[in-house]
Amino acid sequence: MEYENKYRPKWYQLMLLILYSIAVIYTVLVNNPYLYSSKQYQEGLAGKKDNSFQPVITKLGKSRSNLSESQSPSRFSWKMNASDPTDETRDRRYIEVTLTPLLMELDKKPEAPQWSLLKEHIIMASKESLYGISFEGQTLWKFKSHNTREGGYFFEPVADASSIYLTNSSGHIYNLRLNDGRPLWSSHLQGEILSPGFLLNSSLYAILKTKKEAKDKKKVGMKAQLVSIHRMTGQIDKASEDLGLKQQSTFSFDKKSHLLFITSAEKLLALKLPEMTPVWQKSLSSHVIGPAVITENQVLVSLREGKLKVYSLTKGSEIHEVELEQPLASPPTLIPLYNRVAVTSTDGYQHVIDLDGGKRLWRFDLNNSNNIWSSWSARLSGNFIEELQMKWRYKGWTIWSPCVQKRICIYNPEKGQIVGRVMLGGQLSSLPRYQESSFHVLLEQETGYALGHYMERPAAKKISQSSN
Repeated sequence: MEYENKYRPKWYQLMLLILYSIAVIYTVLVNNPYLYSSKQYQEGLAGKKDNSFQPVITKLGKSRSNLSESQSPSRFSWKMNASDPTDETRDRRYIEVTLTPLLMELDKKPEAPQWSLLKEHIIMASKESLYGISFEGQTLWKFKSHNTREGGYFFEPVADASSIYLTNSSGHIYNLRLNDGRPLWSSHLQGEILSPGFLLNSSLYAILKTKKEAKDKKKVGMKAQLVSIHRMTGQIDKASEDLGLKQQSTFSFDKKSHLLFITSAEKLLALKLPEMTPVWQKSLSSHVIGPAVITENQVLVSLREGKLKVYSLTKGSEIHEVELEQPLASPPTLIPLYNRVAVTSTDGYQHVIDLDGGKRLWRFDLNNSNNIWSSWSARLSGNFIEELQMKWRYKGWTIWSPCVQKRICIYNPEKGQIVGRVMLGGQLSSLPRYQESSFHVLLEQETGYALGHYMERPAAKKISQSSN
């Protein structure tokens, strides 16, 4: 008995099915980020290799609709002059209000951690992992990079109001949300990153070292370029010419002239943004310590061999070279209105230099045994200017320095008299994050790390009385 197959497809139905399958496969190949990109596929068919540093982008979270201004870096502004930019006046007497232990859940004290004290968050970076911590000591999130195990290390992160940008020497860049550490995007650049990030408008800038294209494979060299990466997508927008850098680099930026200053080993460069065109550069006689420091119209660098160099900001002409006899351990700290800077040498002395005459005025032995060597400057309030018989025209500017063990010493920049001390609950491990009548600092203790909160004595007494 024969049965007729009523469901046998017609020839045109088979053709439609085949065409539909081809369209689905094509769509998957084009849009799946984990398969070949169309550019790579075309290059493969043509038998050509693309040596450019195109990033591999992974979209991991919901992107933001806007970009906010960057938070102040650890030296208070992108001028890196360690001068309090808030224009608030301070007390010279502080009381420890709280001492909050950090990362108590870890089995042991982290080795060589890199701390960043942001406006409302603390970031701790180890070799592979990052922790986001609140000012109350709560660990908010942990981020572990599985792509950076082979010798990669994190640079100091930069942040805006809602997220942080992490550059890793392995070529990986991550954009994470500050509140929960959720990745927004990641980008893998084919090369080695030599710097932390720098945020300006919609761009993230970093130094990327890659191989030069050469016909002779035995003579392959390296090039280092400043790359501009879009903060919303992680894509490279632009790259500068070869800057000739080989080692870790730091950034300073002058908003008025739009000059970005880069220090790396024995080099100081000035580039115009956003064009990324070189304006001037200097080859120095010794390694630069820390970032360049920007004043109103000058750029200053500390050299390891014990010299302070002062250059014209826009032209790069040398103004002063100050010989300090001992190797330097910190970048300069600007004391506004005095037109002076303070630097610390490896023998523990703090030197104060007059920028007008290019001469050292005085020095003082700090006997410092804290974890940091850099000083900073802040203003005292008017009643202390009168009480200490300071000159009113200098508006109370003073030098704050880590000194002795677990202390901050406050100095009058004129002759170096100590005008105040702050007793700490551990070894000072960061510059402060000021808030109105108080400040926070990171401290190292025997068993771990803590966040110290120090409040002006009158304000602390009011709080104590109200709580009682």
